[in-house]
Amino acid sequence: MIAIGALGNDQVRIIRGSGVNLSDYSVLLEPEGPPVVAMAAQLLRDKGVYKFVEAARLLKPRGVEVMMGLIGASAPGNPTSIAQAELDGWAAEGVVDLVGYRSDIARQYVAANIVCLPSYREGLPKGLVEAASCRSPST
Repeated sequence: MIAIGALGNDQVRIIRGSGVNLSDYSVLLEPEGPPVVAMAAQLLRDKGVYKFVEAARLLKPRGVEVMMGLIGASAPGNPTSIAQAELDGWAAEGVVDLVGYRSDIARQYVAANIVCLPSYREGLPKGLVEAASCRSPST
């Protein structure tokens, strides 16, 4: 719009964080073996962490062979943060794999067959856009 004179430089603002740098995300084929379901988020109730764990608990007794990976860290200052004691309980129960905070999120997405974010408050979550950037449209 600036190039055609419809707007001046002082009328335009860039809102960062709404896109993905595709050079940071490799497009690879879906991994083989038992399905991996990954959820990457701050470990907050609002992100749907309890729904993710509940889904894992439903699948386990049904004999569904799947690895449910919870990627992220809690946020101790946030009132909706999942307490460490609860995370430890889930780990002991063996229904989810607590991956923890990872800086190699693209690698985590590539290693997953399904990326899940059962959030209650997301518009277009950047994490799901990043995950989609790791797959070609044909896979």
